[in-house]
Amino acid sequence: AEPGARVVVEVNYEGRAFGDLNVNGTFGSQEVTADKEGNWFTKPFEVRLPVGVRRPELTITAVATDAAGAKSPA
Repeated sequence: AEPGARVVVEVNYEGRAFGDLNVNGTFGSQEVTADKEGNWFTKPFEVRLPVGVRRPELTITAVATDAAGAKSPA
């Protein structure tokens, strides 16, 4: 990311519960700021799946917004 950019990271899941029920949801989002070299990191996301969900597919997206308001692709 650009130094000082605001980065929003979101983790979503999709899967099946009890073999047949489609479920989806989110583990949340975090906003962090890139350091002077453009590096950034989040804290670990707390993962709590609904009962019966096993091996969900995860989607992790990160979007950086620079000082001028330009957003990066996800």
